[in-house]
Amino acid sequence: MANPVNAIIDTDPGVDDLLAILLALRSPELRIEALTTGGGNCSLSDATRNALRIIELAGRMDIPVYRGSARPLRGSYRFATHFHGPRGMAGRLPEPKIRASSANAIKALAARMGMESPPVTLIALGPLTNLARLLARHPECAKRISNLIVMGGAVDAPGNVTPFAEFNTWCDPEAAELVFRSGLDMTLIGLDVCNAVKLPKSYADRTSGPVGRVLRSWFKLHGQPHSLTMADVLAVAAACDPSLFTYERIPLRVITEGEERGRTVRAAGGVEIKTAMKVDAARTLDMFRSRLLD
Repeated sequence: MANPVNAIIDTDPGVDDLLAILLALRSPELRIEALTTGGGNCSLSDATRNALRIIELAGRMDIPVYRGSARPLRGSYRFATHFHGPRGMAGRLPEPKIRASSANAIKALAARMGMESPPVTLIALGPLTNLARLLARHPECAKRISNLIVMGGAVDAPGNVTPFAEFNTWCDPEAAELVFRSGLDMTLIGLDVCNAVKLPKSYADRTSGPVGRVLRSWFKLHGQPHSLTMADVLAVAAACDPSLFTYERIPLRVITEGEERGRTVRAAGGVEIKTAMKVDAARTLDMFRSRLLD
């Protein structure tokens, strides 16, 4: 196997963030250097606390957690605790014993992107606010980001928070549009593929420990549905094995005004972005199950 890829995860945990981060930490293709947090699924404070809980759960206290943006570029976040559970996490993970770094996420990312540092892959699981602020304040950092994998957007699929918009792009469409136009080598993992990969309830019923408790609490919160859409897991899966997906290069832009605010659209004059349009759901679920649940 080739040497693992240096990666940083930007996140707003979130039940599916929990699963995605644990998958990343158990994947030999990746060397996770840090987590950066922001608001989105929940407040920045809760997202950071949840990230620390996940790091402790995985026994990876060597990985620093940096607090990022509490607010989007415009307005305020509207949290998804109705979906993820109180304070962003159904069930209860133990309170963390470790603390977040005193360094701000944007400053920490800028320092990491120093010219003598090796390039890094960024895996963005939440709104793109932290990355947009990094690029606005430190545009030279773009040269040190070898790959950006974004869970966000919905090209041909309907939205999941409005009829048009996926939650992450809807939370901060100005940040998403800025990042789309940054020229970064970017892969978009949106609802076009995320809706095709679901964790059956039977897996949650067989999973022990804190992860099992969180999953069972989530299913109980939602009236025992048959499955959980694992959107953020697919961004990590794409970092581990890009061959799980079929991609198209599509000119895209993000609408920032009106009733379609947050919508990701095909647009003449948009930026061509490598976009996942199909996924091998069985292989993706097998990867997740073998690395996290078996």
